[in-house]
Amino acid sequence: MCAQEQCFRKWAPEVFKVACDSFCLEPDVSVMEMKSESLNINTVRFLPLKNSEPLEKLLAKYHNRKVFKFHAKHTPKSLTNLGENIKATICLEISSPGVKYEPGDHVGIFPANHWKLVDGIISRLTGCDFPEDIVQLQILKEKQSLEEANDEVKDIFYEPLDISYSTIHAFDMKIVIGDFN
Repeated sequence: MCAQEQCFRKWAPEVFKVACDSFCLEPDVSVMEMKSESLNINTVRFLPLKNSEPLEKLLAKYHNRKVFKFHAKHTPKSLTNLGENIKATICLEISSPGVKYEPGDHVGIFPANHWKLVDGIISRLTGCDFPEDIVQLQILKEKQSLEEANDEVKDIFYEPLDISYSTIHAFDMKIVIGDFN
């Protein structure tokens, strides 16, 4: 680790200098004058998406996987001792037409979060009047060039998703979403 840190300390200033040259930052523009991008009411807004696709299609596009909606027949049974492993193995029976899988297939699952957790987060959001609507996150980014002014741009990392929906890591083959509450 010691050698990696030394290499990084040498490499970082060189990369910073090249980046300054690439983005045409002049020597009189100091690093202290650059504003850090913090997310607050002035830099972030939610816009409702009209005529958006169903949530399953948006998730399939975002994760580049097949996504199916289903209902669990029974509460999933854990087959892994907690604390033993980061990954969990569960036994899950689902009922959904069109979803076919064999024992041993890798299936990713987007479980619904507990409503108290979701409501607590949504209550802290400003500008999100209808939490069940599909919204798009937009972030105000400031350009540090002498020619350009502030522009509102879409953050391309975020696809339109239901505000009350969060995901876990995508797995190998299929992803299913469901409500386990």
